[in-house]
Amino acid sequence: MKLFYIALSLFCYFHSSVSAQTALQWQKSLGGKTSDYAYASTPTSDGGYVIVGSTTNNNDGDVPASKAFNGNGGNDIWVVKVNNWGEVVWSKTFGGSKDDFATDVLETTDKSLLIMAMTASNDGDAQGNGSRGGLLLLKLKPDGSLLSRKVFASGYNVGEIAFVRPDAYSKPSIKPTIDGAYIIGANILPLNNSDFWLAKVTDTGTVFWTKTFGSNQNDWMNEVVVCADGGYLMLGGTEANANEITGAGKGFIDTYAVKVDATGNLLWQRAWGGSNLDQAFSGLQNADGSFLIVGETSSVDGDFNGNLGQKDGFVLKISNEGNVLWRKQVGGTDVDGLYTIRQAIGGKIYAMGQSNSTIGTVKPKGPVGDVWIVHIDPNGTIDDHKLMGGADVDIARNAFATADGGFIIAANSDSVDGDLTQNNGSTDFWLIKVGSLLPVTLRSFSAELTNEQYVKLSWTSLNETKSKNFVIERSFDQIKFTALGTINASGNASTSKAYSFTDMKPIFGRNYYRLKFYDETGKEFTYKTVSAVVSLLPTENPVDNSFSVFPNPVTESIFYVNTPENLSGRYALINQQGHNMAIETQPISTSQHKVLVKQHLNAGVYFFAIDLNGHKIIKKVIVE
Repeated sequence: MKLFYIALSLFCYFHSSVSAQTALQWQKSLGGKTSDYAYASTPTSDGGYVIVGSTTNNNDGDVPASKAFNGNGGNDIWVVKVNNWGEVVWSKTFGGSKDDFATDVLETTDKSLLIMAMTASNDGDAQGNGSRGGLLLLKLKPDGSLLSRKVFASGYNVGEIAFVRPDAYSKPSIKPTIDGAYIIGANILPLNNSDFWLAKVTDTGTVFWTKTFGSNQNDWMNEVVVCADGGYLMLGGTEANANEITGAGKGFIDTYAVKVDATGNLLWQRAWGGSNLDQAFSGLQNADGSFLIVGETSSVDGDFNGNLGQKDGFVLKISNEGNVLWRKQVGGTDVDGLYTIRQAIGGKIYAMGQSNSTIGTVKPKGPVGDVWIVHIDPNGTIDDHKLMGGADVDIARNAFATADGGFIIAANSDSVDGDLTQNNGSTDFWLIKVGSLLPVTLRSFSAELTNEQYVKLSWTSLNETKSKNFVIERSFDQIKFTALGTINASGNASTSKAYSFTDMKPIFGRNYYRLKFYDETGKEFTYKTVSAVVSLLPTENPVDNSFSVFPNPVTESIFYVNTPENLSGRYALINQQGHNMAIETQPISTSQHKVLVKQHLNAGVYFFAIDLNGHKIIKKVIVE
């Protein structure tokens, strides 16, 4: 099953017909010449996003060297970090010499990343695994380097434990628990039929307990939901009959839900379906304790007798005890399915999946399926249908709410037209950012050092709709940003507009600049961050006899400087790495100052720099 897609290009769009919540703000395609499948995504605390999945590429396009590539193909785990506007920050592969698939990702409280994966390898990062297929939990630093790995190993022979390869019906997932641990949901194959497998673990994979659930037939899990009472709801499908699971046995595969308490003890299990295929993919818990479950159905009878087409998406609301409160089928006359459901920061609930149907007045971009987004209200009204994609296959499998009230969607695409601007080859990761309609479509933002050692910031908009202004912010650590200035926007413009702002007081070393923009209501949007390095060495002749440091070499934590005028705070003591040292100055006269060093200085070379009306002068200071 093709899961998600993304290739190499960034573009911002306006769609006047879309709602504020689900406007396409930007999209990014990532990948190489062969197939790349995205399974999951998560926002990170620095404002960026991480996407995980699998790749068959090797040193091609956005994919680095693959451990699985040996001339016979094979999938590696692929993890990509992008910034808040979809530009690649880093790209990593993990795995061994056989097939490896990352299917879920989350950021931990210490800003590390946990990657849940299935592996058929028993070498490389999966060393210690058996030959029948195991699970792999990777913990990464924010820069993508490996912190730890845990293999939940399979056996080697038929009848020994194996974990099921992810496909259209199931995949491993991981969620944070209420008490600070993590819960893993997966599919285990102890003998001939697969079961639900639940494990509570630490962030390094130390196991607190494991449990298995299911019937004597095949059962497939797609997601585990952490409940407000500390328990867990597992969602998927089952081949069980009614004697084993209440509501099962109506057809080929029935929707299946299992609720357990905080220690994994079974509370209830239910199934719903008709004579054909019915599968649950995702769910969430409402504030009143009830659950919303989404999936797909091709049945025309039983619990899904309101068939609209060849295959429908469905939304099922059940109580905390597993009783049906209402169910809705949604879609058109063709093939539709809902594969993830998430709640936005503002409280609205949306489901995402794939559709190639005309739904009301919304028509597909192509004949084989587009990314599909729908809004679900608490009473079961399903509206605000959006289709995004191109002429080929586009499908959303996972989404995550973002801090600005929108969503980041992990999708796959084979398209190169419509809402996409590039395809790297075959199936790519497709990362989609949706949210409020942007008041400005930005084409560029750059930082340039001038001859005077100022930083000139320039940006260009392609068009503007009810835009108010731009705000330039500066940071020295990419964590704390301070506003430098405001530039009025054009308001409404259908042609390109150029803007600029000059920072006349940058620090020595690296300066980071962020561009924010606002609509006429004051709603804030954040564009990407750029940087510029102000050199320790000035462009003009550094010899200036009106500025001197003594004693030099410095043997104590005090030295003196002579200057032609008062320093007025325009000074810095910098080490060879460009870091500012903590100092304080005390005026002795208008031209002489005592410098008190507030931290220990190791022996070596330092630079005392002053800015006299834009003229930067630097003196070398030797510390013995």
